[in-house]
Amino acid sequence: MSFFIFIFASMQKSTVKKIRKWIIIIAVVYVVCGVALYLLQEKFLFHPQKLPADHSFSFSIPFKEVNLAVNSEKNLSIVQFTVPDSVRKGIVLYFHGNMQNIERYAPLCRQFYKKTITRSGRSG
Repeated sequence: MSFFIFIFASMQKSTVKKIRKWIIIIAVVYVVCGVALYLLQEKFLFHPQKLPADHSFSFSIPFKEVNLAVNSEKNLSIVQFTVPDSVRKGIVLYFHGNMQNIERYAPLCRQFYKKTITRSGRSG
């Protein structure tokens, strides 16, 4: 700490004022950018693709759709991809994140089936 005091004491007052001015400018820019990112984060991060209320899904693999009413205006659609045979060995709960909707990620489900069937030794 005394090292910094010595450096600032040996500098001219105009140089110290310039350094202090730049530190304040950088701090203000940092705070403004942080506040802007905080307030606008949903615009930057979330890009869901809303579906109409009467939308029905259609996939090439077996699935079951469950609709849960959140309130009188909103509905939560759950798509359950079922296994091709009656043997179930677990569940995978998958949240597609912040891009579009489940129709973008549904083709990946078939790849998961193939990997699961190959690892378990079953064919299908």
